[in-house]
Amino acid sequence: MHRHHVDTALFQQPGLDYHPCTAKQPSTGGFTSVNIKPLAIVFMTHRWRPVDQARYARLCREIGGHGDCYLLMDDRTPRTAGDALPDNTHLFNVASLPERLGYPYLTAKGVVPGCTHYVVYDFATTHPYQKYLFVEHDVEYTGDWADIARDCLARDADLIAAHVHNHAQRPTWPWWNSLRGPDGRQAAVQQMRKAFFPLSCISRRALSFVHAAQRLGWTGHFEVLIPSLLTANGLRVCDWNDTLPRYHGSEQDPTVNAQTDSSTLRWRPGISLAEFTTRWRAATVYHPVKADWAWIDGQLHRFPAGTDNTATQINSPASASQRPEFEA
Repeated sequence: MHRHHVDTALFQQPGLDYHPCTAKQPSTGGFTSVNIKPLAIVFMTHRWRPVDQARYARLCREIGGHGDCYLLMDDRTPRTAGDALPDNTHLFNVASLPERLGYPYLTAKGVVPGCTHYVVYDFATTHPYQKYLFVEHDVEYTGDWADIARDCLARDADLIAAHVHNHAQRPTWPWWNSLRGPDGRQAAVQQMRKAFFPLSCISRRALSFVHAAQRLGWTGHFEVLIPSLLTANGLRVCDWNDTLPRYHGSEQDPTVNAQTDSSTLRWRPGISLAEFTTRWRAATVYHPVKADWAWIDGQLHRFPAGTDNTATQINSPASASQRPEFEA
């Protein structure tokens, strides 16, 4: 069978070899800084419903002194006239990002698919921290967010994300072929890695490195672009589950054996209230939670669809840790 030859040298483009403390890096375009704080915790959203506000407030409250909390919001997000946004809000404009960063979107559709990281770059260029913990608005966590922040700070890793796999482990994943070098050729599949980013911790040097690579002409869906370039150039990529089981289930995409294989941290389908209650475990990440309920102070709360912030407590697995079918 004829096979298309892929040049492994595509991961060794001039200017992309990384050697800590010795190599001169490509132009970082706004990422250079000194004497920066350890951690920013960034809640990313294009919605600002009562449930989103409650999730953000809980995140900031539980993080405490482990880092600085920010709201990263699409400037087109609908909100009530005169509604004051929290302090430390950074608004981004999707139309201006390619010009600001210096390279186009992956497709004419814009940020989605594959370019959510442009928003991350935009934030990091004006907010210098050693590491960034990014939390998408539809992520729920049944533990203390401070534990996630401590994990992010403690690990010697440039990227922590979910479902980190190589090509051999997930050969049918649809975005492998999007990764291209500056000359347009496909990168070597043997060195490719993928990851899932609804909850992710990434270092400033990793953001700087991949941003510079894109300015040199590297392209691809960020879920393969970022972990592949980092791994191939000596920066460390880890899975949240490498140290503790932060999520359960192996599959991030829809699967035939959903009841046993579908991950609590996945792309699709959404996490229903019934599934959350049934699969509840302590210190577990759930995504995507699109509905109007949230896990607040160890209880489930439903939030109204309008502007009323009054939450109603609903039946929840608050005592689940005492029942054998819910393992902590």
